[in-house]
Amino acid sequence: MTIRIILLGPPGSGKGTQAELLKNYYNITHINIGNILRSPIKNNINITKKIHHALNNGFLINDNFVLELIKQKITTKQSYNGFIIDGFPRTKNQSILFNNYLKQINIKLSIIIYLDITTNEIFRRLSSRMICPNCNKTYNNTHSYIICPYDNHTLIKRQDDNNMSIQNRIISFKQHINDIKNTLTQKHILININGSMNSIETNKQIKQKIYKTIKNQDI
Repeated sequence: MTIRIILLGPPGSGKGTQAELLKNYYNITHINIGNILRSPIKNNINITKKIHHALNNGFLINDNFVLELIKQKITTKQSYNGFIIDGFPRTKNQSILFNNYLKQINIKLSIIIYLDITTNEIFRRLSSRMICPNCNKTYNNTHSYIICPYDNHTLIKRQDDNNMSIQNRIISFKQHINDIKNTLTQKHILININGSMNSIETNKQIKQKIYKTIKNQDI
Protein backbone atom coordinates (compact mmCIF):
# COMPACT_ATOMS: atom_id res chain seq x y z
CA MET A 1 0.00 0.00 0.00
CA THR A 2 1.34 3.43 -0.98
CA ILE A 3 0.76 6.05 1.72
CA ARG A 4 1.23 9.76 1.01
CA ILE A 5 0.77 12.16 3.91
CA ILE A 6 1.09 15.88 4.56
CA LEU A 7 1.57 17.02 8.17
CA LEU A 8 0.32 20.53 8.90
CA GLY A 9 0.53 22.44 12.15
CA PRO A 10 2.03 25.49 13.81
CA PRO A 11 5.70 25.57 14.80
CA GLY A 12 6.33 23.35 17.79
CA SER A 13 3.26 21.17 17.19
CA GLY A 14 5.38 18.03 16.84
CA LYS A 15 5.33 17.62 13.07
CA GLY A 16 8.94 16.45 12.88
CA THR A 17 8.55 13.97 15.72
CA GLN A 18 5.35 12.50 14.30
CA ALA A 19 6.78 12.39 10.78
CA GLU A 20 9.73 10.30 11.98
CA LEU A 21 7.44 7.91 13.87
CA LEU A 22 5.15 7.50 10.85
CA LYS A 23 8.12 7.14 8.50
CA ASN A 24 9.42 4.20 10.52
CA TYR A 25 5.99 2.63 11.00
CA TYR A 26 4.95 2.75 7.34
CA ASN A 27 8.46 2.53 5.85
CA ILE A 28 8.00 5.71 3.82
CA THR A 29 10.19 8.73 3.08
CA HIS A 30 10.16 11.73 5.42
CA ILE A 31 10.46 15.00 3.49
CA ASN A 32 11.23 17.86 5.88
CA ILE A 33 11.49 21.07 3.88
CA GLY A 34 13.11 22.95 6.77
CA ASN A 35 15.92 20.40 7.05
CA ILE A 36 16.34 20.34 3.26
CA LEU A 37 16.82 24.12 3.22
CA ARG A 38 19.17 24.09 6.19
CA SER A 39 21.38 21.27 4.89
CA PRO A 40 22.95 23.15 1.97
CA ILE A 41 23.53 26.14 4.22
CA LYS A 42 25.32 23.93 6.72
CA ASN A 43 27.46 22.34 4.01
CA ASN A 44 28.22 25.64 2.24
CA ILE A 45 26.37 24.67 -0.94
CA ASN A 46 25.39 27.61 -3.16
CA ILE A 47 22.36 29.08 -1.43
CA THR A 48 21.70 32.77 -0.90
CA LYS A 49 22.14 34.76 2.29
CA LYS A 50 18.56 35.86 1.83
CA ILE A 51 17.29 32.31 2.42
CA HIS A 52 19.58 31.94 5.42
CA HIS A 53 18.26 35.17 6.88
CA ALA A 54 14.64 34.14 6.23
CA LEU A 55 15.05 30.77 7.95
CA ASN A 56 16.62 32.26 11.06
CA ASN A 57 13.97 34.96 11.38
CA GLY A 58 10.87 32.89 10.64
CA PHE A 59 10.12 34.37 7.21
CA LEU A 60 8.84 32.44 4.19
CA ILE A 61 10.90 31.20 1.22
CA ASN A 62 9.98 31.74 -2.45
CA ASP A 63 7.08 29.43 -3.43
CA ASN A 64 8.53 28.15 -6.71
CA PHE A 65 11.93 27.47 -5.13
CA VAL A 66 10.34 25.38 -2.38
CA LEU A 67 8.09 23.52 -4.82
CA GLU A 68 11.09 22.50 -6.93
CA LEU A 69 12.71 20.98 -3.84
CA ILE A 70 9.52 19.03 -3.11
CA LYS A 71 9.31 17.79 -6.70
CA GLN A 72 12.85 16.47 -6.52
CA LYS A 73 12.06 14.50 -3.37
CA ILE A 74 8.69 12.93 -4.19
CA THR A 75 9.85 11.63 -7.57
CA THR A 76 12.85 9.71 -6.19
CA LYS A 77 12.98 5.93 -5.96
CA GLN A 78 12.97 6.27 -2.15
CA SER A 79 9.51 7.86 -2.29
CA TYR A 80 8.03 5.09 -4.45
CA ASN A 81 6.36 3.39 -1.45
CA GLY A 82 5.06 6.70 -0.16
CA PHE A 83 6.11 9.82 1.65
CA ILE A 84 5.25 12.15 4.49
CA ILE A 85 5.83 15.88 3.95
CA ASP A 86 6.48 18.09 6.97
CA GLY A 87 6.72 21.87 6.71
CA PHE A 88 4.98 22.31 3.35
CA PRO A 89 2.89 23.95 2.00
CA ARG A 90 3.13 27.23 3.92
CA THR A 91 1.14 29.53 1.62
CA LYS A 92 -2.03 29.33 -0.45
CA ASN A 93 0.03 29.66 -3.62
CA GLN A 94 2.24 26.74 -2.60
CA SER A 95 -0.94 24.71 -2.02
CA ILE A 96 -2.29 25.57 -5.47
CA LEU A 97 1.02 24.81 -7.17
CA PHE A 98 1.31 21.51 -5.29
CA ASN A 99 -2.26 20.44 -6.10
CA ASN A 100 -1.62 21.16 -9.77
CA TYR A 101 1.64 19.23 -9.74
CA LEU A 102 0.04 16.19 -8.08
CA LYS A 103 -2.66 16.22 -10.75
CA GLN A 104 0.00 16.48 -13.44
CA ILE A 105 1.84 13.37 -12.22
CA ASN A 106 -1.42 11.58 -11.32
CA ILE A 107 -0.78 11.27 -7.57
CA LYS A 108 -3.35 11.66 -4.79
CA LEU A 109 -2.55 12.22 -1.14
CA SER A 110 -3.82 9.55 1.27
CA ILE A 111 -4.50 12.05 4.05
CA ILE A 112 -3.62 15.49 5.44
CA ILE A 113 -3.07 15.65 9.20
CA TYR A 114 -3.41 18.91 11.12
CA LEU A 115 -1.77 19.04 14.56
CA ASP A 116 -3.49 21.67 16.68
CA ILE A 117 -1.86 23.26 19.77
CA THR A 118 -2.24 26.54 21.65
CA THR A 119 0.10 29.52 21.31
CA ASN A 120 1.23 29.12 24.95
CA GLU A 121 2.18 25.50 24.24
CA ILE A 122 4.11 26.57 21.15
CA PHE A 123 6.28 28.96 23.17
CA ARG A 124 6.74 26.41 25.96
CA ARG A 125 7.93 23.70 23.59
CA LEU A 126 10.16 25.82 21.38
CA SER A 127 11.84 27.62 24.27
CA SER A 128 13.07 24.26 25.55
CA ARG A 129 13.79 22.56 22.21
CA MET A 130 17.28 21.27 21.38
CA ILE A 131 18.41 19.55 18.17
CA CYS A 132 21.26 17.37 17.03
CA PRO A 133 23.22 19.24 14.33
CA ASN A 134 24.13 15.94 12.67
CA CYS A 135 20.97 13.79 12.52
CA ASN A 136 18.44 16.62 13.16
CA LYS A 137 16.65 14.68 15.90
CA THR A 138 14.74 16.95 18.27
CA TYR A 139 14.80 16.87 22.06
CA ASN A 140 13.15 18.77 24.87
CA ASN A 141 15.77 19.97 27.34
CA THR A 142 13.53 18.94 30.23
CA HIS A 143 14.95 15.48 29.44
CA SER A 144 18.39 16.85 30.43
CA TYR A 145 20.01 15.62 27.23
CA ILE A 146 23.29 17.30 26.34
CA ILE A 147 24.58 14.71 23.87
CA CYS A 148 22.51 13.05 21.12
CA PRO A 149 22.13 9.39 22.18
CA TYR A 150 22.08 8.31 18.52
CA ASP A 151 25.37 9.77 17.26
CA ASN A 152 27.06 11.44 20.28
CA HIS A 153 26.95 14.97 18.85
CA THR A 154 26.42 17.88 21.25
CA LEU A 155 22.87 19.21 21.08
CA ILE A 156 22.35 22.83 20.06
CA LYS A 157 19.59 25.43 20.06
CA ARG A 158 18.06 26.12 16.66
CA GLN A 159 18.77 29.68 15.53
CA ASP A 160 15.11 30.31 14.76
CA ASP A 161 13.94 29.20 18.22
CA ASN A 162 14.10 32.70 19.67
CA ASN A 163 11.11 34.78 20.80
CA MET A 164 11.10 37.17 17.82
CA SER A 165 11.41 34.38 15.28
CA ILE A 166 8.79 32.24 17.03
CA GLN A 167 6.37 35.18 17.04
CA ASN A 168 7.00 35.82 13.32
CA ARG A 169 6.41 32.16 12.51
CA ILE A 170 3.16 32.05 14.48
CA ILE A 171 1.88 35.22 12.78
CA SER A 172 2.80 33.89 9.34
CA PHE A 173 1.22 30.52 10.10
CA LYS A 174 -2.07 32.06 11.24
CA GLN A 175 -2.17 34.31 8.17
CA HIS A 176 -1.92 31.38 5.77
CA ILE A 177 -3.28 28.21 7.38
CA ASN A 178 -7.00 28.61 6.59
CA ASP A 179 -6.29 29.26 2.90
CA ILE A 180 -3.94 26.26 2.84
CA LYS A 181 -6.58 24.00 4.39
CA ASN A 182 -9.31 25.24 2.05
CA THR A 183 -7.13 24.72 -1.01
CA LEU A 184 -5.89 21.24 -0.11
CA THR A 185 -9.27 19.92 1.03
CA GLN A 186 -10.72 20.63 -2.40
CA LYS A 187 -9.00 17.42 -3.51
CA HIS A 188 -7.80 15.66 -0.34
CA ILE A 189 -9.04 14.53 3.08
CA LEU A 190 -7.93 16.50 6.17
CA ILE A 191 -8.22 15.35 9.78
CA ASN A 192 -7.56 17.32 12.97
CA ILE A 193 -5.49 15.91 15.84
CA ASN A 194 -4.93 17.37 19.29
CA GLY A 195 -1.17 17.96 19.21
CA SER A 196 -0.98 18.88 22.91
CA MET A 197 -0.92 15.22 23.95
CA ASN A 198 2.37 13.42 24.48
CA SER A 199 4.03 12.12 21.31
CA ILE A 200 3.04 8.48 21.90
CA GLU A 201 -0.65 9.25 22.40
CA THR A 202 -0.66 11.69 19.48
CA ASN A 203 0.92 9.06 17.24
CA LYS A 204 -1.65 6.48 18.32
CA GLN A 205 -4.49 8.86 17.39
CA ILE A 206 -2.89 9.65 14.03
CA LYS A 207 -2.45 5.98 13.07
CA GLN A 208 -6.07 5.23 13.99
CA LYS A 209 -7.27 8.09 11.78
CA ILE A 210 -5.03 7.01 8.91
CA TYR A 211 -6.30 3.43 9.14
CA LYS A 212 -9.96 4.50 9.11
CA THR A 213 -9.44 6.97 6.25
CA ILE A 214 -7.56 4.54 4.00
CA LYS A 215 -10.02 1.74 4.80
CA ASN A 216 -12.92 3.95 3.70
CA GLN A 217 -11.05 4.89 0.51
CA ASP A 218 -10.72 1.19 -0.35
CA ILE A 219 -14.46 0.52 0.00
